[in-house]
Amino acid sequence: AEPARQQHLERMAQAEGGLAAAAAGLASTGTVLLAGGAAHPQTSSLLPPVSAVLLRREDIHRDLPAFLRSGGDKLLAQAASLTLMSGPSRTADIEMTLTIGVHGPGTVGVFVV
Repeated sequence: AEPARQQHLERMAQAEGGLAAAAAGLASTGTVLLAGGAAHPQTSSLLPPVSAVLLRREDIHRDLPAFLRSGGDKLLAQAASLTLMSGPSRTADIEMTLTIGVHGPGTVGVFVV
């Protein structure tokens, strides 16, 4: 399965955009939670330069504790990984120059449905 995984990673790295379904949204920080696993690889939301995230209105919670109280703790126990995405990553580690999208997409759009 390693060659197939490598091909998938290369395709996702070359894609112009990716689409993901959010497990939840946190209103207080504008964060979306992406649950990963065999059926939900996170490569399509993290490797392309543009990521579109679908979020169901009923999955929006005030903050992380509210999400956990509403059953999110069960999701955490079941998911292979969980990504908290609050927008494009930023760093100014190299010569104090701001760089956006270093560890993920440079543009993130969340669509509430």
